Amino acid sequence: MNADELRQRLDGMIFSRVDLVTETGSTNANLLEAARLGWENAADIHGRVLVADYQHSGKGRGARKWAAPPGSALLTSVLMRPRGWDSARLGLLGVAMALSALEACEGLGASVGLKWPNDLITETAAIQGIGSSAPAGTGAPTAERKLGGVLAEMSPAGAEAADGQRARETAWRNDSAVVIGLGINLRWSEELERSVQAADHGHPERADDVRANAGRASTALPPISLDRLVGRRVDRNELLVHVLSGFDRRYRRLENPRGAPGLVDELRRRCVSIGRRVRLSTPSGMVAGTATGLSEEGHLIIDLPRVRPGQPRRKVIAVGDCIHLR
Repeated sequence: MNADELRQRLDGMIFSRVDLVTETGSTNANLLEAARLGWENAADIHGRVLVADYQHSGKGRGARKWAAPPGSALLTSVLMRPRGWDSARLGLLGVAMALSALEACEGLGASVGLKWPNDLITETAAIQGIGSSAPAGTGAPTAERKLGGVLAEMSPAGAEAADGQRARETAWRNDSAVVIGLGINLRWSEELERSVQAADHGHPERADDVRANAGRASTALPPISLDRLVGRRVDRNELLVHVLSGFDRRYRRLENPRGAPGLVDELRRRCVSIGRRVRLSTPSGMVAGTATGLSEEGHLIIDLPRVRPGQPRRKVIAVGDCIHLR
């Protein structure tokens, strides 16, 4: 599917502009800058989509590097500036993108789940050598692998323009722009192969070094690619249409405040972290326990294994990097 066909397929959805570039630093950074410079022209920045063949300064949560060989991944960001939304609904935009990506990958035949808050993972068994994977249930030892992830970043209202002057107060002045970035490994590469090989042979430190250049931001899981999961090459733009179609549908639900609980319920059904022993790195430190559910805002509820007298036995985590424990 070429660029013109892509734009035609997205016509009528919430997206105002779709740009495809060969290379950039970071699609998220580009759109955050567009939000900062275009604050007074809300209609121009709302719904912008940027897609890159390659980004040399991509990042995941915690400022980790996300890089992938040119043409090997779906790398895209969407800039939304919803009017009058509270922080709870804004925080669900990343969830909406993650669920849409999950749905699109499943539509191709991949077995995928969501690791809280928004990582696409799968459980696979290594067969016929490193890098050749099959779904769990084949009888071989299984391991979690990361297919992709979402990073949502906010550009606060009233951000300074390039000339140092505050954007003029308008009807939009109390609103924020959110950039939602998505990365999905589409094609197997030598970098991904070396990352899996290092991890599966007990060299996690070497695997971390490789993964910095192999299309995954988290150091917790080795990567996998979509073509390995579905047994065929995947057209990037075709996948993008299905992802953005799902995001369009979920965004429209969120435009009504009463649509938020339904989205959180969908996340509860698809979140494979619930019921697992987990360790989370949070802004206030490490937390370990059992993930028992999600709050109304989509935050992870953790039951703590041991607490001192008088301390709560339950903790609700709004932001953190989650690792599943065996």
